Amino acid sequence: MTTTAPSITDLIVRSATHMPPGSIPHSMWLDWCGQFERAGAFRHLDPSDARTVAALITGALCHGDETRELRRQAEALMQGDWHWAADPAAAATALMTVAAIVDSL
Repeated sequence: MTTTAPSITDLIVRSATHMPPGSIPHSMWLDWCGQFERAGAFRHLDPSDARTVAALITGALCHGDETRELRRQAEALMQGDWHWAADPAAAATALMTVAAIVDSL
């Protein structure tokens, strides 16, 4: 019997369980991911990218003052724009912000 790799959506949904206490409600996170899925935003990604995307989404929704920028980056990434890091310093800061989340997935 062969097993299939989990879909990107499955991996993203699973990552919701790693959200830190006190962050947005699980249902809101899943709703936001669902909006992207329905729009076809994951079609550009392969499963090896799912951890990064999940971390960016989670970071975007969990880090107060940086929410707008992280969400913008997550949206660009999920739309297939791999050049979202127009400002390398800002990108480095954003990725460091979510590094701990990536490690926990």
